[in-house]
Formats: sequence, structure tokens, C-alpha cells
Amino acid sequence: MSSHFLPGRRAAAFVFALGVSQVWAQSSPVDITPPSAAQSLSCLQRPAKPLAYPEQHELDRTPGFMRVKLQFEQPDAPPKVEILANTARDDMQKLVLAHVKSYRLPCLKASDGSVVAVQEFQFSNSVLDSVPVAEAPQRAPSCVVLPPGHPPAIDKAKNRKNDAFEHAVLAITFNGTGTQEPELKLIYSTGASTLETAALDWAKSYRMPCRTGTEEPVVLRQQFTYVPYKQNMLAFKEEAFDLPKFLSMTEDIEKAEAHFDFNTMSCPFAVRYSIFGPSLPNVAEAEGVKDSNRTLFLNWLSQRQLAMPSQQAARKLFGTRLLVKVPCGVLNLNPSSS
Repeated sequence: MSSHFLPGRRAAAFVFALGVSQVWAQSSPVDITPPSAAQSLSCLQRPAKPLAYPEQHELDRTPGFMRVKLQFEQPDAPPKVEILANTARDDMQKLVLAHVKSYRLPCLKASDGSVVAVQEFQFSNSVLDSVPVAEAPQRAPSCVVLPPGHPPAIDKAKNRKNDAFEHAVLAITFNGTGTQEPELKLIYSTGASTLETAALDWAKSYRMPCRTGTEEPVVLRQQFTYVPYKQNMLAFKEEAFDLPKFLSMTEDIEKAEAHFDFNTMSCPFAVRYSIFGPSLPNVAEAEGVKDSNRTLFLNWLSQRQLAMPSQQAARKLFGTRLLVKVPCGVLNLNPSSS
């Protein structure tokens, strides 16, 4: 039986841990190779005329819902369509299927492979269709090789003005053969030049030996963090949060509008949420077997920003991962209602 739930009051979720010695650490590199124009759906062509109720039942506002998976394989051909969830009448289904069969992705190239997107259609007084959301492209595992040992220690330099946590995030681009040095770009930093320089020097030694030079560029993102001497670490009081509690900890949730039926998403399930926002995109990934039914929800969840008690707390939690437990039921957020 489905249930509707809304987040309650924001609860304290943070706790300080014991002080640690001065250290700097690196996260594992993460593939963030930018999607192509086709993979980001930036050239997607859709009908200009919005979808409406079937003409023969114009006054019949019976509700209905469809979630479809669209797989584009040719630039001038309609997508292959798979119905993921459906409570719509037969005439509604025919309208939706005819509508999405007119979609085209003219910038699709052979190097893009298949491009998969998910879209929802809600019949309820009017017809609401979500913006199609593309699934992340399937990429081969990275063969990146890091230098042996550990990054060199960072001295407390004179240009370090305080004992705050510091972060430097690099974009590491491999665009040649397996022996070539990667291109490095600092894409985010709250650190002193010593941390930035040390991170850049360390990443110069990365190699991707499986490359022949004919492949598309690969971009990895990596976080480097400096923890000052005897500074308190900030952690969450719990390792996992149920969804209502997690949402109650996010900014402006009372203004958010959303409707997600988790009963259609192989519920319950857990989501790994990594904190990078608002400076960088947060990451929300469901654990276990991939389920396209969750695509739109995960995209929405990644856009929720945690409400931090202070800038200092935000720095200490940057890059932290927590687990969000998603139940069965229905999430219905409507700021216009009581």
C-alpha cells in the first residue's frame, strides 16, 4: 500500500570527532568525462505542440501515468521505446507512444554508442511531461595508474592564513597514448597554493597505459584535502538517513515540488549521496542493480543541497558520502498546498 510523506523539522545531524594530526589525503579518481551533445540530449528534437488528453475523451480527466525509456541508436530514426511503468488508459498510451516516436537526436554519432533517456507523462486534469533525463553513458573501467607511495607532506606555509580544512579538486584529462602526461586543471579550491601545487605535482605522474591514442579523451576528477593539525573532524551522527529525515536537512525543501512513486522503482533501495554542492554537482547513485525507473528521482535528489550550519562545517563535510534509505510509498511535495 502506498503512503505519502513529507519531511518534518530539520534535525541536528552533525557531530564533531576527535582531533587528528596534520594530514592531506586524496580520494579515488572518478570518471567525469563530459557527455557529448547527443549524450546530454542537447540536440534532442521534440514536437512543439504539447501533449493533450485524447480528443475523443476531452472531458474525461481520468488520471494516468507512464514512464518510458528511450534508446536512440540512429540520428535520423525514432528511439526504441520501453514502457517502465504504466497506469494510463489505452488511448493515453497510444498518444504517448506516438509522441515519443517523433523524437530525433540528429547530433548522435557512432562514437556516442546508444543514448538512453527516461521521461514521465502524468495525466491529471492536464498532461504534464517531465524533461527527459539522459542516463550516464556506459564507459569502460579506467586503467589509470597512480604513482607508488603517498603524496608528499605539506609544510605549514606562511601563506596559509588559518587552520581551516582545505580542498583542491582537479580535472585530469588523458588525451593521448598511455605514456603521455595528463592535462591538469584546478576546477575548485579552498586551499593555499601549497596544497594546489602539491596536488598538481602529484597528478602529473598519473598514466593510463591502456590508451593507444585513438580513443576519446577521458576526464577524471579527484579531490585533495588538507586536514590541519589537531582540528576536529566533522561527521554525521548516523551513517544512513531515511529519506524524509534527509530531505528535512536540505535547503528550501518547503519550496520544492516533486512527485515520485517509489513503488514503481523496485523499492526499498539505498542511495549513495556525495556532498560537493553548491560549488560542484552532488552525486546520487543507487546501490545494487541499475534500474532506469530511478533515473529522474536520482537526478532530482542530486540537486538537493544540504543546509550547513556554517561555512566551516561545509568545508569539513565537502566530499563526504552518506547513505539515503528510500522506502516504498509516494513522495509528494507541493509547496502550494498546506
